Amino acid sequence: MTDQKPSDSSFTLNPDGTSTFALREEGDSTGHTYAGVFVFKCFLNPLDQLAAGKLYRELLGTDIQNASELERFVAFSLSQLKFRIIKAPSFWKTTESMIEGNLPDTNILTLVLDKAISSESLYKEELKKKRDEAVLKAAEAIKTIQENMNPKLEAKEE
Repeated sequence: MTDQKPSDSSFTLNPDGTSTFALREEGDSTGHTYAGVFVFKCFLNPLDQLAAGKLYRELLGTDIQNASELERFVAFSLSQLKFRIIKAPSFWKTTESMIEGNLPDTNILTLVLDKAISSESLYKEELKKKRDEAVLKAAEAIKTIQENMNPKLEAKEE
């Protein structure tokens, strides 16, 4: 897989199954400008998926049914990003909380989650494209071999 940049030039899919996102955005609550580079896993393994789900439930507590939509979104975002982010800028690593990404500006949380999830989608699309290309090349190779063998078979029959 080669480096691939989608339409957003601050986002790159890396050959090692990671993606890189360069953030530069103003926070919607504080007006603070956040800038830095994130590196994401393009997919979670089954144990990371389970751990993210467990953290999500822990963040919401025992009364999950009564959690607001915003609370569910924040819990989902933080739990997913805990396992998707490989490298983050220093502002992401908040000291007041056990969970990284505890920022007052939810638009930053939303943007980072969007890029992490987009990296998984783009990675899967790229894998499918590579598989399809490999199948097409294999079919062409088989056709070429068959065409090259047919004259030899016809010559033997004569």
